[in-house]
Amino acid sequence: DLIISEDSFLHAGKFRADCIKEASRLLKPGGYLIFTDPMEADDVDKTKLQAIYNRIHLEDMGSVKFYKAAAASSGLNFVAFDQKTEHLITHYATVQAILREKEAELIATTSINPEYLRNMDKGLSYWVDGGRQGLLNYGILTFQKPAASIEDLAQAPAK
Repeated sequence: DLIISEDSFLHAGKFRADCIKEASRLLKPGGYLIFTDPMEADDVDKTKLQAIYNRIHLEDMGSVKFYKAAAASSGLNFVAFDQKTEHLITHYATVQAILREKEAELIATTSINPEYLRNMDKGLSYWVDGGRQGLLNYGILTFQKPAASIEDLAQAPAK
């Protein structure tokens, strides 16, 4: 049994823990929840991320520490965190480089407002700089629902 999520819990805002709880409810005993998510670094000074929070219209982001606590309170065991913050930096830096490369063409051939493109470029810089400064975190989190015990099986309704 497996639930996979890619970069989506971030957008649940104050309901991130509820997403983990629902995943735990859906998993069979022994099943895995594996996900990636752009995160703030554990114990980060949140004021340093305010520009990103404003850009994504959220008050905060999850963190490895947050997801471990949410999973534990939902009955999931932490298995692993595979740190991949360099991929977050590379992703946003690449999008920014392409935006800059194509900016003149976009302005000349579309109705995209140049101010919109400048704001997008500025927003991408927040992500790149935040990753490089250690304010952001990214990676693959793996949690497992404990296997059913003999007691659990004995209490399960007969089918």
